[in-house]
Amino acid sequence: MAVAVEADVAEPAAAPSPEPRPAVPLRSLLPAQELGSEPASEATCDALADAALAALEPLASPCTSAHDCEVVASVCPLGCFRVVSKLADAAEAQPAVDAYFARCRPCKNTCVEPPQALACAENRCFASP
Repeated sequence: MAVAVEADVAEPAAAPSPEPRPAVPLRSLLPAQELGSEPASEATCDALADAALAALEPLASPCTSAHDCEVVASVCPLGCFRVVSKLADAAEAQPAVDAYFARCRPCKNTCVEPPQALACAENRCFASP
């Protein structure tokens, strides 16, 4: 009489999940250096400023509490400061900011003090009144 023997068959190990890519923090909203040559035309600078502002808008998210938010110093025309999420990935926004400051001069507006209190609501960081 033959006896059936069950063999332990190891299942192939699942491939490890790729590590999530860490968010790239916003380096700076301040000009890295003085503009070396003549600035671009006003129309070009307006377009570059619009592109930078549009790229910065998503950086206020995500957040679950005010602890996820921070203030980043800036200059006109990008505002005196921006309230951003510490969890946001600035990989796409930073080049737009750098492109503006590489070709255009910041304006000369007087800035107000940055906010002392931050808040998070509906997954978005903002200055708390």
